[in-house]
Amino acid sequence: MIVPILTIGHGEIEIYEIRIPKSWEGRPIQETLPEKGCPPIAGTRGGRALLPSPDLQLEGGDLLHLSMTEECATQFYKKVQEG
Repeated sequence: MIVPILTIGHGEIEIYEIRIPKSWEGRPIQETLPEKGCPPIAGTRGGRALLPSPDLQLEGGDLLHLSMTEECATQFYKKVQEG
């Protein structure tokens, strides 16, 4: 599930909260994100916050907070639907 939680400026940037799909478990975060315009800013695993590195292995139940441009959000939605 992808939920916008904060809009910055005039909507150019939004912060989203994403619950990791089961199909992404075990994959590094860098594999799941578009190449640019979509940096991870924080994560939550087991109720504890963390700063995600590009090689962070995703686990079921992880939440990610991403800063996205509109273009990146469109690309990211497609990736989530593809699994």
